[in-house]
Amino acid sequence: MTRKSKLTLLVDGNWLLMSRLAVIVGRYPDMNELTRELKLLMIRSINLVLRTFPSIDNIIFVADGGSWRNTEVPIPSFLQSEGIEYKGNREHTDELDWDKIFSSYEDFLVTVQNNGVTVSKERQIEGDDWCWWWSTYLNSIGTNVIIWSKDRDLTQ
Repeated sequence: MTRKSKLTLLVDGNWLLMSRLAVIVGRYPDMNELTRELKLLMIRSINLVLRTFPSIDNIIFVADGGSWRNTEVPIPSFLQSEGIEYKGNREHTDELDWDKIFSSYEDFLVTVQNNGVTVSKERQIEGDDWCWWWSTYLNSIGTNVIIWSKDRDLTQ
């Protein structure tokens, strides 16, 4: 699973990806350069958190494996009547090459995993679900957790 820790940083990888992409989009017309700079910016951001909280002795990187909302599970009728839009059904409308961005992100996940970081990603499990699971588990064994995300779903 993961090693015993006193303080674990749970990184919401998809939030980190999208928040850093928003900062640099439009600066790099070449997608290869954009994805390279995106990875570097994510690494610099993680390093900044580690320098800010030197007690962190473990990192778990959570990533969306697709949304369970896009499955055959029907949307509850009370939510349909409210006209609530599920983020898993949103479409990207801009000119970015999302396949290249997400392929580069997958490479990034492999790189951090190969460098000792636990990566949690499974089909139809979202990052906020992983944050809940890991924080609940780690707290139950006496490990403090910092969740690094601005995903409002985490308040549920």
